[in-house]
Amino acid sequence: MRKTMIWLILFLLACYTVTALEVSPAKYTLKYEPGMESEQVLRISNEAEIEKTVVVTFEGELSDYFEGPKGIITLGPGEEKQIMFKVKMPSEIKNPGEHETKIIVAEISGGLSEDKKVVMSALTTVISKVFISVPYPDAYLEAKLYISQAKVNETVDFTIPVFNLGSKDVDGQIEIRITDPTGKEVGVVKGDAFHLDTKKDAKFQLNWKAEVDPGIYKATLNIKYNDREFRLEQEFAVGIMLVDVTKIEVLDYKLGQIAKFNIYLMNKWNKDLTNMIAEMQIADSNGKLVGQYTTPQFSLEPAKLTRIESYWDTKDIAPGNYELTLFLHYLDKVFQDNFAIQVREDSIITGFEGAGNVVAVGSSPDNKAAIYVLIGLILVVSNVILWVLYKKNKRARSFEQDKKPPVLK
Repeated sequence: MRKTMIWLILFLLACYTVTALEVSPAKYTLKYEPGMESEQVLRISNEAEIEKTVVVTFEGELSDYFEGPKGIITLGPGEEKQIMFKVKMPSEIKNPGEHETKIIVAEISGGLSEDKKVVMSALTTVISKVFISVPYPDAYLEAKLYISQAKVNETVDFTIPVFNLGSKDVDGQIEIRITDPTGKEVGVVKGDAFHLDTKKDAKFQLNWKAEVDPGIYKATLNIKYNDREFRLEQEFAVGIMLVDVTKIEVLDYKLGQIAKFNIYLMNKWNKDLTNMIAEMQIADSNGKLVGQYTTPQFSLEPAKLTRIESYWDTKDIAPGNYELTLFLHYLDKVFQDNFAIQVREDSIITGFEGAGNVVAVGSSPDNKAAIYVLIGLILVVSNVILWVLYKKNKRARSFEQDKKPPVLK
């Protein structure tokens, strides 16, 4: 096994040695001007410990307007070379927008033929890209939208890079509308009026306080300019995807039987949660696992109380205190809740008994926390009283036995 690992490591190192060829920059963006000529620099690095030979070629619809080094370039171990390539723009490019040309740096194992073609196949290929941006006639804007993460009642930042790709200056204004999954509008933010010269870009930032429930929302970006409009939609999340365990109960139970746990879950997200799985584990006071059950897949609708079922075979289980751990698997994450339970001859006390423990839709988190604290205090006091009564009864039985006369044989 050890030899296998050593050979694997050596193989990976060898692969790195063979393929360690790099180019920079990885991307160029050039703005189109009819007949414009420019020279650009490309750096080629050999990060390997052996000599490499490479050739440079161009590929794309505008590749005929690129001119680079001719022949083979040799790079020693760890050597970096800078090469120059020229771009001569045509007098006209009919289609506006971005046009991509690839600079292909290919390592070869042979040489070049008389017509400058590679004799042997390339070993390694690295690519840098050149984008030539051709302006649109008249006024034309494009934009992107970046949205920050935020919790409920925190500020969401909208960052909007705007690009004037047209041949005219523009005057415009930015507006973002926020809607929930039902399409209901929950917020609007507007930016100041702006002016942007042709072939220029700018960045704007708007803010919105997320005074909404946790969930998925949609931001619709509208930029009105020169009697035109740019529109972009993007979803974003507020808060975390939370599921509350609002109640656990065991009904019609006798010690030694299979106990059915009714577990009530509240989806506090504003969209369905699907493909969920719940796993229940029960451990004794020493931490030893004495029960485990995994539910089939289920779904939770938003703001709706849903009951799922879990089971525990209590054969050979003694009365006493146990810990129930509930794992909820959803959205590639695992959420865990721990609950103290008490097993009796004819019941299992889960800590959720009593009125007011099931949280209704729209209930206050503060009230919920107060209820949990009150339940905890009641349970603690109850357990102390039960323990004291048990000790008193035990001492009383011991005293009665001591009072009995000895049996003569």
